[in-house]
Amino acid sequence: MPPSKYRYDKGIIKDKRYADYTLWRIATLKSMLQNEVYIGNMVQGRRKSQFYDGGKEKYVDKSDWVIVPNTHEPIVSKELFDKVQRQLAETSAAYHKNLGKYDKISNNNNLFKGKIVCGDCGTNLTRYKTAKKGYKKARYTYICPHHAVFPDKCKFIMIAEDILKEIVMNSVRLQISYLANIENMLANAAKSPVVRKKMMAVTRETSSILSNIAYIKSSRIRAASDFAKGIIDEQEYKNVKDEFDAELHTETSNLEVVNKERERLNRLLSSGKWIADLKKYKSSKKLTQEIVDAFVKRITVYPDKNIEIQWAFSDKMSELLIMCSDNNANVGGERLAG
Repeated sequence: MPPSKYRYDKGIIKDKRYADYTLWRIATLKSMLQNEVYIGNMVQGRRKSQFYDGGKEKYVDKSDWVIVPNTHEPIVSKELFDKVQRQLAETSAAYHKNLGKYDKISNNNNLFKGKIVCGDCGTNLTRYKTAKKGYKKARYTYICPHHAVFPDKCKFIMIAEDILKEIVMNSVRLQISYLANIENMLANAAKSPVVRKKMMAVTRETSSILSNIAYIKSSRIRAASDFAKGIIDEQEYKNVKDEFDAELHTETSNLEVVNKERERLNRLLSSGKWIADLKKYKSSKKLTQEIVDAFVKRITVYPDKNIEIQWAFSDKMSELLIMCSDNNANVGGERLAG
């Protein structure tokens, strides 16, 4: 059984996803085929990390590994291991020789890294580079690694990167066209008397609450002073203090509510800036990392090749439109709807 299944059966891991694992992962096998531990050598220092400064773990060049031969009983013969290393080297050399023909026209930048997932099992898709005989250039495709190991549990096949780029770029252009209309609507809403009046009311309410809080705190201090001087007894002081504490709690809660409303209104009044930042990509001809980061939060690719894009600004946009509706802002005699 593979390690994940073994660990699950032994109770080392509890995730039920591993209960039915029957195949070994390709990455695990690749690592084992090159691991000298199986021929009786101790191998250390393959990775290093600086835990004291929170640094990420890094792989160390093989020439810098610490290898001590014959530290334990081997389970693979040296002859067989060396034969495997030669075959791996020959295969790797042939692959890179063929791939090298397309280095100048290959795109090493994975625009959608960490943003694209399988619509069937939810696993992050992996980007693969291929260059076969007859190809004019290297090709990139996204596949589901879960499907590669468990094809009966995930229906995803693959999607070409160039097709995905075209779909995303066309969708971005469409979003920009929507943003132009929404920008005008939000700009008018931000200028509306209703929103301005509400902002003034929030400012007045904030000032009033802060004054009340200051009065309550000073009153508590005076009550403590009266108790210390013997003007009021302990029970009277306790009653007065409890009353002031309750009032202070109420006013503090009111202040939090008002501050949240102020933040909402400020976002509405400054909404034009981030929309303008997105509109600057209107004339872009090519999808770039900057555009993907500005627009795309998540891409889900389904087995039937349908694609769902979750926009980075969708939550913010929905909130602004709801705010316009909640504030009953009137523009040109028409009420804005979310």
